[in-house]
Amino acid sequence: MQTSARGIASAILAGGGSLRFGEDKAFARAQDSTFLEHVCAVLTSACNPPIVVGRPPIPDLRSGVGPLGGLETALTLLPEDADYLLLAAVDMPGLSASLVRCLVAAADADVVVPFYNDRLHPLCARWHKRALPVVSKTLDQGKRSVHAVLDQLEVIRITEDEFLRSGVHDVGRALANINIPSDLHFFVSERRT
Repeated sequence: MQTSARGIASAILAGGGSLRFGEDKAFARAQDSTFLEHVCAVLTSACNPPIVVGRPPIPDLRSGVGPLGGLETALTLLPEDADYLLLAAVDMPGLSASLVRCLVAAADADVVVPFYNDRLHPLCARWHKRALPVVSKTLDQGKRSVHAVLDQLEVIRITEDEFLRSGVHDVGRALANINIPSDLHFFVSERRT
């Protein structure tokens, strides 16, 4: 069964201290918008307007546990009419609507996650609400790894070839996350070519 944007909420992970970047990444600029503005616009155009978790007014339910805490918070706040959560990290200034639409349209699973460059990208993925108990239990056990959660769930991996067949031609750029300022300089120069 394929899904549609109806029944899917979206959220942006915007917590963390941006220590390696040196300033709040949410408000860093790439091209003509902040990272937060860009990710918000992409999710809104391809899915539904997102909530922003990990900072006021929606802090994580558990502070200091990393992205898994943000995921738990976002899943907890899913509206009653939503079965799925489209999740994206705030530090993805190249995120594309075509990639998000591909995640939205995928078959039912606990998690639909891009598999690119030999690794999973679970902070840009579609999560089913039934993943929440596993996320919470993992955190209760003192584990903070998103991959520890994936190991316990039904996961559909979408490969670069599958994205390309669906018309997504910017997979690497769409999934690139910015951790240090030099990442941003490389990313901006790449977009101009």
